[in-house]
Amino acid sequence: MAVPYTFATATTSIPLSQLDSNFATTITLGNTAIQLGNTVTTLNNMTLGNVTLSGANVTVSSTNVIVTSGNVLVGTTTGPVSGNGTVSIAGTGTYTYTAGNAATTSGQYQSLEIQNSTVFNSTGAAGLTFNAINSSPIASHDATGGTTALTVRGGSFFPLISSSATTSILSMNGINSVAQRNYSTDISAAVSNLFGVQATHGHSATLSTSATTINSFGINITGSVMAGGITNYGGFRIDVPVNPTAGTVNLTNVYGVNQISVGFGNSTGTATATQWFGAYFGGPVVGTNGTITNLYGVYLAAPTVTGTVTNRYGIYQADTAGTNYFAANVGIGTTSPTSALDVSGKITAVKGSSGGITIGDVSTNSNSVLRMQGTSAGKNWQIANNLNVAGLEFTPSTTNGGTTFTTPAVAIDSSGNVGIGTTSPNASAILDAQSTTKGVRFPNMTTTQKNAISSPAAGLVVFDTTLSKLAVYSGAAWQTITSV
Repeated sequence: MAVPYTFATATTSIPLSQLDSNFATTITLGNTAIQLGNTVTTLNNMTLGNVTLSGANVTVSSTNVIVTSGNVLVGTTTGPVSGNGTVSIAGTGTYTYTAGNAATTSGQYQSLEIQNSTVFNSTGAAGLTFNAINSSPIASHDATGGTTALTVRGGSFFPLISSSATTSILSMNGINSVAQRNYSTDISAAVSNLFGVQATHGHSATLSTSATTINSFGINITGSVMAGGITNYGGFRIDVPVNPTAGTVNLTNVYGVNQISVGFGNSTGTATATQWFGAYFGGPVVGTNGTITNLYGVYLAAPTVTGTVTNRYGIYQADTAGTNYFAANVGIGTTSPTSALDVSGKITAVKGSSGGITIGDVSTNSNSVLRMQGTSAGKNWQIANNLNVAGLEFTPSTTNGGTTFTTPAVAIDSSGNVGIGTTSPNASAILDAQSTTKGVRFPNMTTTQKNAISSPAAGLVVFDTTLSKLAVYSGAAWQTITSV
């Protein structure tokens, strides 16, 4: 008859005297009796050390796996350098997942798969947050050993590709986040938020008032290129396709990038900011060994439009009180501006009674110049203020198509006197025309044409071609100027 045997310690051996001829002796492990030669699927109340499981699954039902001193290693025999109570996972697996309503075999491999088997349901009676993973590391820095920085990360992801072929096509994501409404039973039309990534940062109200932070960003992206070639390299890539496969998708606003208006100074405390940037793009630091062919602070590519776009703006500023500042030259219609504003094309400046173009600083009455350049077949013109005369002047270029302007053809002084051929019209003359080779020609017309002038003003002068004489209107009749 078989005699049950119970191990006294983890290292106790079974005496041969306790084994019957059929090896039917029952052995108790934990509180589970096992008969030699049989297969046991469940063991209860056991403490194991240095146990290797091969070709089998371990099922834990209605209890916990507790590691009181040590680590849990899955797919690896190498644990952390130091510490207890950690989980080290290495390896991959293929999982079946649900895409829409159709079950498919995934092409994705995971080292860790987390999915709740029972749907988490909210009745709406209270505001709830459901986290698949919640990481809240807590650390301190007492600076007793120095001021070397302490970095605390809620999660650190460092994917690596150990090798590849020259024809390999690779895609690597430090973090891949998909937030998508998939189920036909999801019919909520209430105000909802759907974020691929949401980051909350800053200081809570319980923080010490003496604490300061130099940089606080919801997302901080640091790139590093030490070798190899990259065709497109950037901090952000945003792709927002809207391609409905069926039905109609109605979108009120579509943003490539959206900065939501942030409340500032609305609480009982005081908030101050030296500068506020809706968007800030810092320029690169190009070293002596760096070469950039085209450097764009902001580049807005032209959209491909085969549908309908009602209003199309490259940049739209709705703030009517805001101003725009450009430290360098601005080109409109040209990629190579040579002046503060270089326009290749037509300028229209009409907007009600306040429209027009202001050139120069009218508050200081400084020199202002407007040049009109045409083809090389004719003279270019320059309109200047306070350059050669205390007033306005019109100057042609010295040569056809030239850029040198020396002698004004017409000048209007600060009193409104007009000088032609002189930059200093006589103060007593509303019109002062000077030339050593030319004279002044009055309108030429026949006597019939002269008499047909409606309501001529006194002092009006014409040249009567019928009489071949100058004629002046006295206020009552035309008087002919004859030789003395």
